[in-house]
Amino acid sequence: MTARTLGIATMCLAAGLVACAKSPVDATGTATVTTPGLASPSNGALIPNASQPVTLTVNNGLVTQSDATVSYTFEVATDAAFGAKVSTKSVPQGSNQTSAQLDTLTPARDYYWRVRTEAAATVAAFTTPIKFTIGAAVTVQAPSAL
Repeated sequence: MTARTLGIATMCLAAGLVACAKSPVDATGTATVTTPGLASPSNGALIPNASQPVTLTVNNGLVTQSDATVSYTFEVATDAAFGAKVSTKSVPQGSNQTSAQLDTLTPARDYYWRVRTEAAATVAAFTTPIKFTIGAAVTVQAPSAL
């Protein structure tokens, strides 16, 4: 392990990131970036349809270039291979966590989400996707007289 790699590992542990890894897809940039930690919704979460829109939240990845503009690309799909994407949102990094609010999703379906970090033209790999389910649409009718 190089000193630079050890530095990244130490930063990951200090930030409490279990799945923190240097994994550039495009390493032409000047920064080293790590994958963020998926925070919410958790794997297997059942979200009531009435609770939409869903907000996806990650614990920020680490970026070695302090003056770099950092953004996160969130993707949601109906399959784990992301062949049927239903949402892609790119948002600037927040303080300690970054969130993206989705548009309303179709009820009674499973969805998969993942995210990646980008800074100073360096693009990290996507996180391992996790699944959440939007519950069925429930319609409450007005009571009728008997």
